[in-house]
Amino acid sequence: MTVFDNENYITTLDKKAVHVIIETCFVFASVWSLCCTINTEYRRPFDQQFKKICNGELDLPKKLTKKILPTSFDRGTIYDYVYFPDKNEWKHWMDLVNKEQLDNFPKNTQVQDIIVTTIDTVRYSFLQEFFIQHEI
Repeated sequence: MTVFDNENYITTLDKKAVHVIIETCFVFASVWSLCCTINTEYRRPFDQQFKKICNGELDLPKKLTKKILPTSFDRGTIYDYVYFPDKNEWKHWMDLVNKEQLDNFPKNTQVQDIIVTTIDTVRYSFLQEFFIQHEI
Protein backbone atom coordinates (compact mmCIF):
# COMPACT_ATOMS: atom_id res chain seq x y z
CA MET A 1 0.00 0.00 0.00
CA THR A 2 1.55 3.26 -1.06
CA VAL A 3 0.57 6.75 -0.10
CA PHE A 4 0.72 8.01 -3.70
CA ASP A 5 -0.20 5.38 -6.29
CA ASN A 6 -0.05 7.96 -9.08
CA GLU A 7 3.03 10.18 -9.12
CA ASN A 8 1.27 12.77 -11.31
CA TYR A 9 -1.66 13.05 -8.90
CA ILE A 10 -0.45 16.23 -7.24
CA THR A 11 0.06 18.05 -10.58
CA THR A 12 -3.58 17.50 -11.58
CA LEU A 13 -4.96 19.34 -8.53
CA ASP A 14 -5.70 23.02 -8.13
CA LYS A 15 -3.59 25.16 -5.83
CA LYS A 16 -6.10 25.08 -2.95
CA ALA A 17 -6.34 21.26 -2.98
CA VAL A 18 -2.55 20.96 -2.98
CA HIS A 19 -2.40 23.36 -0.02
CA VAL A 20 -4.92 21.23 1.93
CA ILE A 21 -2.97 18.04 1.20
CA ILE A 22 0.30 19.63 2.32
CA GLU A 23 -1.27 20.88 5.57
CA THR A 24 -2.80 17.49 6.25
CA CYS A 25 0.43 15.64 5.45
CA PHE A 26 2.16 17.96 7.91
CA VAL A 27 -0.35 17.03 10.62
CA PHE A 28 0.13 13.30 9.91
CA ALA A 29 3.92 13.68 9.88
CA SER A 30 3.77 15.63 13.15
CA VAL A 31 1.75 12.91 14.82
CA TRP A 32 4.16 10.16 13.74
CA SER A 33 7.39 12.04 14.33
CA LEU A 34 6.87 14.35 17.31
CA CYS A 35 3.67 13.25 18.98
CA CYS A 36 4.50 9.54 18.94
CA THR A 37 7.34 10.19 21.40
CA ILE A 38 4.82 11.06 24.14
CA ASN A 39 4.47 8.44 26.87
CA THR A 40 1.20 6.50 26.90
CA GLU A 41 -0.04 8.18 30.09
CA TYR A 42 0.32 11.65 28.51
CA ARG A 43 -1.10 10.85 25.08
CA ARG A 44 -4.71 11.72 25.95
CA PRO A 45 -3.90 15.20 27.38
CA PHE A 46 -1.47 15.84 24.52
CA ASP A 47 -4.12 14.70 22.02
CA GLN A 48 -6.57 17.25 23.42
CA GLN A 49 -4.02 20.08 23.24
CA PHE A 50 -2.89 19.11 19.73
CA LYS A 51 -6.51 19.12 18.54
CA LYS A 52 -7.03 22.59 20.01
CA ILE A 53 -4.00 23.86 18.12
CA CYS A 54 -5.05 22.24 14.83
CA ASN A 55 -8.65 23.39 15.20
CA GLY A 56 -7.67 27.00 15.78
CA GLU A 57 -9.13 27.04 19.30
CA LEU A 58 -6.20 28.79 20.97
CA ASP A 59 -5.79 32.53 21.34
CA LEU A 60 -3.35 32.97 18.46
CA PRO A 61 -3.06 35.43 15.57
CA LYS A 62 -5.85 34.95 13.00
CA LYS A 63 -3.40 33.48 10.46
CA LEU A 64 -2.75 30.58 12.81
CA THR A 65 -6.34 29.78 13.77
CA LYS A 66 -7.44 27.68 10.80
CA LYS A 67 -9.26 24.38 11.43
CA ILE A 68 -7.33 21.59 9.72
CA LEU A 69 -8.53 18.42 11.47
CA PRO A 70 -11.41 16.32 10.17
CA THR A 71 -14.49 15.73 12.31
CA SER A 72 -13.60 12.03 12.54
CA PHE A 73 -10.89 13.00 15.01
CA ASP A 74 -13.67 13.81 17.48
CA ARG A 75 -14.26 10.06 17.88
CA GLY A 76 -10.72 9.11 18.76
CA THR A 77 -7.24 10.37 19.34
CA ILE A 78 -4.80 11.74 16.80
CA TYR A 79 -3.02 8.40 17.04
CA ASP A 80 -6.04 6.44 15.76
CA TYR A 81 -5.99 7.66 12.14
CA VAL A 82 -3.89 7.37 8.99
CA TYR A 83 -3.97 9.87 6.13
CA PHE A 84 -4.10 8.94 2.44
CA PRO A 85 -3.14 11.99 0.35
CA ASP A 86 -4.12 10.37 -2.96
CA LYS A 87 -7.72 10.25 -1.74
CA ASN A 88 -7.39 13.17 0.67
CA GLU A 89 -9.01 11.14 3.40
CA TRP A 90 -8.34 9.95 6.92
CA LYS A 91 -9.12 6.37 7.91
CA HIS A 92 -9.08 4.64 11.25
CA TRP A 93 -6.12 2.27 11.43
CA MET A 94 -8.42 -0.71 12.02
CA ASP A 95 -10.29 0.07 8.77
CA LEU A 96 -7.17 -1.18 6.97
CA VAL A 97 -7.69 -4.68 8.35
CA ASN A 98 -9.66 -7.33 6.52
CA LYS A 99 -12.12 -8.14 9.30
CA GLU A 100 -13.01 -11.54 7.80
CA GLN A 101 -9.40 -12.72 8.03
CA LEU A 102 -8.74 -11.07 11.38
CA ASP A 103 -6.81 -13.46 13.59
CA ASN A 104 -8.00 -16.63 11.85
CA PHE A 105 -5.10 -18.85 12.80
CA PRO A 106 -4.84 -22.41 11.51
CA LYS A 107 -5.73 -24.99 14.13
CA ASN A 108 -2.17 -26.25 14.67
CA THR A 109 -0.49 -22.84 14.86
CA GLN A 110 2.24 -22.65 17.47
CA VAL A 111 1.78 -19.93 20.10
CA GLN A 112 5.12 -18.31 19.23
CA ASP A 113 3.96 -17.92 15.59
CA ILE A 114 0.82 -15.95 16.45
CA ILE A 115 0.70 -12.19 16.03
CA VAL A 116 -2.54 -10.80 17.37
CA THR A 117 -3.89 -7.92 15.31
CA THR A 118 -4.15 -4.74 17.35
CA ILE A 119 -4.21 -1.10 16.39
CA ASP A 120 -0.49 -0.97 17.21
CA THR A 121 0.44 -3.90 14.96
CA VAL A 122 -1.59 -2.33 12.12
CA ARG A 123 0.05 1.09 12.63
CA TYR A 124 3.61 -0.12 12.80
CA SER A 125 3.19 -2.64 9.98
CA PHE A 126 1.86 0.12 7.74
CA LEU A 127 4.68 2.50 8.65
CA GLN A 128 7.31 -0.21 8.29
CA GLU A 129 6.00 -1.19 4.84
CA PHE A 130 5.93 2.47 3.80
CA PHE A 131 9.54 3.00 4.93
CA ILE A 132 10.74 -0.14 3.16
CA GLN A 133 8.97 0.77 -0.10
CA HIS A 134 10.50 4.27 -0.03
CA GLU A 135 13.92 3.06 1.15
CA ILE A 136 13.76 5.12 4.33
